Amino acid sequence: MSTSALLFPHRSAAGRARLASAVLALALCVSCSGPNSTAQSGGTGGEHASTGGGSADGGGQQDGQGGSAAGSGGMPAGGSTSSGGSSAAGSSAGGSGPDTGGSASGGATGQGGTPTGGVHDSGGFDTGGATTGGALSNGGAGTGGAATGGTATGGVATGGTATGGAATGGGSTGGDPNTPCDFGSLTAYDDDNGSATYYDPEKEVNCSYPVNGSNVEHVYTGDGAFTVAMGPSEYGGSAICGACIEVTRDDTATVTVTATDQCPGCQPGHIDLSRAAFLEIGTITEGYLGTNNGGAFGLLSWRYVPCPVQGNIIIALKDPPNDGWNEFMVENTRLPVAKLEAKWESTWVTGTRQTYNYFNVGEQLWFPVRIRVTSVAGDVVDGLIMSGKAEQELDGQFPACK
Repeated sequence: MSTSALLFPHRSAAGRARLASAVLALALCVSCSGPNSTAQSGGTGGEHASTGGGSADGGGQQDGQGGSAAGSGGMPAGGSTSSGGSSAAGSSAGGSGPDTGGSASGGATGQGGTPTGGVHDSGGFDTGGATTGGALSNGGAGTGGAATGGTATGGVATGGTATGGAATGGGSTGGDPNTPCDFGSLTAYDDDNGSATYYDPEKEVNCSYPVNGSNVEHVYTGDGAFTVAMGPSEYGGSAICGACIEVTRDDTATVTVTATDQCPGCQPGHIDLSRAAFLEIGTITEGYLGTNNGGAFGLLSWRYVPCPVQGNIIIALKDPPNDGWNEFMVENTRLPVAKLEAKWESTWVTGTRQTYNYFNVGEQLWFPVRIRVTSVAGDVVDGLIMSGKAEQELDGQFPACK
């Protein structure tokens, strides 16, 4: 049987002859065509899949979308930008948080494409090499120079090089020492309606301040020996930590102390002084002062006053070596702290204050990070904090008052 009969068994002999001729002519036409007349392949088979995007340093895996190849010859029509990978959970002392990896600047790019991903900015620090200055705090002035070649956006130069140094943020240092302090909603017992006992502070205090012997570090009242434990109503989940209190007996003897601990059994208005502080206004034999609030001797009042601090506000890291997770404690403040915030890219995230006086700002963290603290009076001080160092200063102190 002929080849055409095998291919077209249902056709007549004449029909098979015509179809065979047409196929032969088409084959001859294709074989005669030059290299420039070859049919171009469509873009339907040119999809470029990017399975990369894994972050460095033990980080998480991210899915880059890759670029879809389209157009003549299957050429890619531009690469997709990876949005950063999710971080793998890591552990740290005192809490768990993300590993240091899991963040990508830019992303996977398809062949022939241009990545559109930007530089990851952590707290005003441009990892692309523009400037290390961050956003200025309220009332503060940056000491850094202007970025040349770029536009400053919230303290980050985009495309320029900083000249004259990095911006150091702002601080509220200064103020009028004759202006009365604003202690917000804190309640004083300054009408002979307070009371006090004494105790010997342990090696650890609820506010987590370091203790050296019988003295608490970063406490200037009595060189760290004049401290006080507050009852639950005043302690406020550690909100009172670092506040200073002036205690007066019979309108004559006074002592100023710093709140560093909690007294679970103390009633409202009753405070538990360190032994050294108590001996400034009473005797061990008396033991319990404040006859209007359950005491056996004397009239006792106490009120909030500014702390006699020295230098700038200090930020302590709970786990200094961990640059993927941390918590922050504020020390050495003139007034009590109402709020701590950390800056992620262009957003300020408010920390949650723990009962042990550290602020938790969430599981995502990149160093250096800009930290901003606000006093009960609304004063703001900020600064750039690095990983690896246990205690670091912000760029100022809350303003003076009386």
